[in-house]
Amino acid sequence: MAAAAAGIGADVQLEYIRQALRSFNSNFYQTPGRFNFLDVDGRHVVMDYCHNVAGLESMADFVGRLGAPRSIGMISMPGDRKDSDIKTFGELAARTFNELVIREDTNRRGRKDGEIAELLRQSALGVGMADDNIHIQLEEMDAARTAIDRAERDDLVVLLVDKPAMIWQELEKRASLRGQLL
Repeated sequence: MAAAAAGIGADVQLEYIRQALRSFNSNFYQTPGRFNFLDVDGRHVVMDYCHNVAGLESMADFVGRLGAPRSIGMISMPGDRKDSDIKTFGELAARTFNELVIREDTNRRGRKDGEIAELLRQSALGVGMADDNIHIQLEEMDAARTAIDRAERDDLVVLLVDKPAMIWQELEKRASLRGQLL
């Protein structure tokens, strides 16, 4: 809507603005890494580059409204965030998802390998998530595969990604094996 308002302010013809709004969607090819949705062998998969607490709050609202039987979140945060923000993110993720798969970005932005994952794990444990519902796979592709493999038919899998093109390619490959790409 902000873009539409900016278009109006820049005196763009109203019909062009209408057409842009009509044709916009959140598929991977139009908005890679922004709430891309597909079905992988009966599992509902959402891929998003959610990397802060405000983004996760919005995702949590969606997860709650969807009402899937179970939800699995693949999570991480950039290493240049404050420990308190990482802790808040981990707590919210634990309250949002039934299971967590924790990964780390390739560029940890000054953090040691495993440091971000451990902060997230401790935060999830601190709000009551069982340790056996938390899985650490530091590498993003391995984490995405783990999250999907842990899900059952009709479950929701939310993949918070750093490399959307790489993950989308894997998702398409898995979905097309069953002919279920949305």
